[in-house]
Amino acid sequence: MQNGIFILDPTAAYSNITGVKKNSSEKSNFMFFPNPASDVISVNYKTQNNSKLELRNALGQLIFEQTFNGPVSDYIDVSKYANGSYVLSITEKGETINKKLIINH
Repeated sequence: MQNGIFILDPTAAYSNITGVKKNSSEKSNFMFFPNPASDVISVNYKTQNNSKLELRNALGQLIFEQTFNGPVSDYIDVSKYANGSYVLSITEKGETINKKLIINH
C-alpha cells in the first residue's frame, strides 16, 4: 500500500452514459386487470395514435396480436392459454411498454 494523497474523480467512471427516456406517464396509461387472470382480461391504454397490443408466452412466442387506431379498450380471452407467466406489450411510435401477466386457472 502506498502512502499519500489520492484524488478520485467519480465522474470519470460515468463519462459514456447514454440517455434513458422516462416513460412513467405512458406506463401509467397502460393498464390491464385482473392479474393474475383465469378467463378474460380488460386492457386499457390512453392514446390518440396507432398502437399494437401483443401477448407473448415465457418462450417469447407471439400468441395474440391486435392493432388499434386510437385509445385501446378491449377484452382478451386468456382461458385458452396454459397457466404461467406472459408478457403483455403495447407498442406505439416504435416504443414498447411491457408488463407481466400471470395466467392461473
